Amino acid sequence: MMACATLETMRDELALTGKNVNVYVSRMRQDGEWGGELELIALSRVLQQTIRVNDCYSFPVENTEPPIELEFEAQHYTPKQ
Repeated sequence: MMACATLETMRDELALTGKNVNVYVSRMRQDGEWGGELELIALSRVLQQTIRVNDCYSFPVENTEPPIELEFEAQHYTPKQ
C-alpha cells in the first residue's frame, strides 16, 4: 500500500510509461499482484532509502544508511543473503 500511495504522486513519470495511472494503481492494490521496477522506485522514495538490485539497477537516495540490497531471481526479488 505504501508503494501505491507514492505511485499516485508519480503521475508524470507513470504517464511516460503509457500506463493509465488510476487503472495501474488500482490493479497493484489487489492481493496477489507483484511489484516491479516502478514499485521499487516508489518505495525508495517513500522510505528515503537506496534500493539496489544486484546485477540490474539501483534507485539511489541521498542518505547515510546502507542500501537495501535485493537479488532478481526467477522473475522475482529476494533479499540479498
